[in-house]
Amino acid sequence: MNITIIDWSHGYEFLDNELTQVVREAKLGRRRVDKLVKVTALDGQTVRLYIHIEVQAQFDAEFELRMCVYHYRLFDRYRQPIISLALLGDERAEWYPNGYSYEIGRCKMSFEFPCVKLLDYRKRWDELEHSRNPFAMIVRIHLKGLDTRKSPKQRLYWKKELLKAMYEANYQPGGFVRIILVFGLDIRFTYQFGTTI
Repeated sequence: MNITIIDWSHGYEFLDNELTQVVREAKLGRRRVDKLVKVTALDGQTVRLYIHIEVQAQFDAEFELRMCVYHYRLFDRYRQPIISLALLGDERAEWYPNGYSYEIGRCKMSFEFPCVKLLDYRKRWDELEHSRNPFAMIVRIHLKGLDTRKSPKQRLYWKKELLKAMYEANYQPGGFVRIILVFGLDIRFTYQFGTTI
């Protein structure tokens, strides 16, 4: 996704509560859109862009179909451009879903979307370590959660290291606890300053 199309000076608005109706109508089981953000385009138009972010932590054979259905439902509701983005936290290095299409007779439907694969950031660990972007910390936490899944000693080591890095970066560790739990690092130990996490 080219973020230069967004005018961040106009701010953004999370529309998660408005998605309940859209998702309920989709009839795709217990699926849900993870985030919907309303932003303003840079091109000077008053048009609003809706960014649909779907976080997928495991392989799902129907993921592309779900992305397509949610994209269309959101467009149908708002009648404005929608940017759909997949954020993949799974462990399958070869899985890069990027669209859904079908063709029958002379009728064709095609939908493409960009995806970000967190596994790809393993090669960029040094960049993540030096970044001041809080999402870089979230990616580091997620990757180490995957890497240490079967090694309790290594997991404890990386929990301490990442909490220390958050402290040194002046992040509030409590603010990351919910995110850390979502990404699979169950943190339950007492940190050096007596704060139980």
